[in-house]
Amino acid sequence: MKAFSRAAVLVAAVAFVLVPTAAQASPSFYAGPVFGIDTGPGGTLLVANVGKGIVNGDTGAVLAPASEFSATGLNDMAPIAGSDDLWAVTGGDLGIEDQQFLYRVDEDGNATEIANLWAFEEKFNPSTDLNSNPFDVEDLGGGEALVVDAGGNTLLKADKHGKVKLVAVFPEELVSTENVKDIVNCPAGPPDICGLPDMIPAQPTSTSVAIGPDGAYYVGELKGFPAPLGESRVWRIAPNARNAKCPVGRSPLCSVVLDGFTSIIDMTFGRPTAVSTSRRSTTRAGSRSAPRAAPCTPARSRRARARRSSRGSRC
Repeated sequence: MKAFSRAAVLVAAVAFVLVPTAAQASPSFYAGPVFGIDTGPGGTLLVANVGKGIVNGDTGAVLAPASEFSATGLNDMAPIAGSDDLWAVTGGDLGIEDQQFLYRVDEDGNATEIANLWAFEEKFNPSTDLNSNPFDVEDLGGGEALVVDAGGNTLLKADKHGKVKLVAVFPEELVSTENVKDIVNCPAGPPDICGLPDMIPAQPTSTSVAIGPDGAYYVGELKGFPAPLGESRVWRIAPNARNAKCPVGRSPLCSVVLDGFTSIIDMTFGRPTAVSTSRRSTTRAGSRSAPRAAPCTPARSRRARARRSSRGSRC
């Protein structure tokens, strides 16, 4: 497994938050899923919790209650450089439209709608299906934010005035149905699953974005149905990309730099650490899929969001 010599991508399926401090509330404090974590000023752990809102993970203090947001489904937040404010995104309830927003949250916990991301999806629908689930946000500086939309399979850029631009659209990939058939115990399982072809197209389901030490944007895939093993990729998007279509090997603005993961839901650049992934319930017991690494660019990190390791190989 390859790693960056001075900075590495850490990829993880985050199911819960463990913080080694006596002040931290017990895991039962959180209500519903925890999808996003980040580091705030002074190294404070920030947690995006669907039921509670934005939480100080070190103390359990609620910084912006879930009721402050005009829509449900808080997915992520990110500190805004040069201020005490945060970006935040909501994905809404499953199947419900017009709940997908980018917010700016001030130091008092007041959330203001900045951009209606469902409206952008509905108007332009860059991918194949009309769907939106803004899942991860990253501060870009200069009053702009990067948002990765897991429903739209897109990377978006939004400014503080609510103007949204399409950066890139990610493609489907032909994948094996073996894992989902194993999960439902085929051939004895449901006929609509067991009767699937050996290979079908899967949506990328882009779930994570990080700004690399080279200034490029890195996007990780969850990979949609049929929940294949070892098919999640990390894309590198050139910072000057606009309306980029990202078929593999066909655009100088998009390239796959890591492959072979299963169900990526978050990603960051940090100090020397091996590329790491954890697995979701869609995998078979005892399965293994080693990530395949493409060339990387070692340099200083802009952000540290998760655990660190003292070891790492060179690019």
